[in-house]
Amino acid sequence: MDFKGGFLGKYPIANMIVSGIIGVAFWIYGIFKYLKILSLEENGGGISMPRIFWKIYDLFGAKGILVFFILGGVFFIYRSFSEWKKIKIKNCLNISKK
Repeated sequence: MDFKGGFLGKYPIANMIVSGIIGVAFWIYGIFKYLKILSLEENGGGISMPRIFWKIYDLFGAKGILVFFILGGVFFIYRSFSEWKKIKIKNCLNISKK
């Protein structure tokens, strides 16, 4: 599945950077959410989360939420790395043609 529409499809470097930033943001948000859930489990209290996160929490606990966000981050980091490889190969082919 190779989507090349819209703003990011026209600018592969922007696609690479945005995907990398989203991946790192997933990791950071996942760590903060995990630590907040652990704190609430120890001290008591409640937290508002979307239904999908509640299902993950019910099935796997706080570590499940952390793993969910880590995997989401890995997906976007992989997309960023794949885009970087495409740019690198394209640049190498352009250099060899000159």
